[in-house]
Amino acid sequence: MKLILFAMGLVSFVVYRAGKFEINLQGTWKGSYKTIEKMVDVKIIFGQYNRIELYSSGIKNAGKVTGSYTVSNSNEIAITCKWPGEDSIFFTMNGRLNPQKNFVDGDWELHDHSGGNFYLQKQF
Repeated sequence: MKLILFAMGLVSFVVYRAGKFEINLQGTWKGSYKTIEKMVDVKIIFGQYNRIELYSSGIKNAGKVTGSYTVSNSNEIAITCKWPGEDSIFFTMNGRLNPQKNFVDGDWELHDHSGGNFYLQKQF
């Protein structure tokens, strides 16, 4: 009987741990992304409900671009932004968070299939 209770407790513990997956990225992250010609500074504010605001000197005619993000159980992050009023202009960033959840690097791509690398570091 003790063996059965122990096994049931172990299963309950595993289910509880799996249900508690959560990564808090909220706040300001700064970094840069590389184009063919130059490095461009970028600031992303991660907000509630997986929403972001992206600010960059490389974005023409837009002070701010909004979008959303997702994070997988394996610490992979995907950010997608669309220009205001433009359905066909988008910017994506796909990367991996470090174990401390304060740095991410990866690749970015624009709607015209141009792209490069990026990194972001959480600001405290």
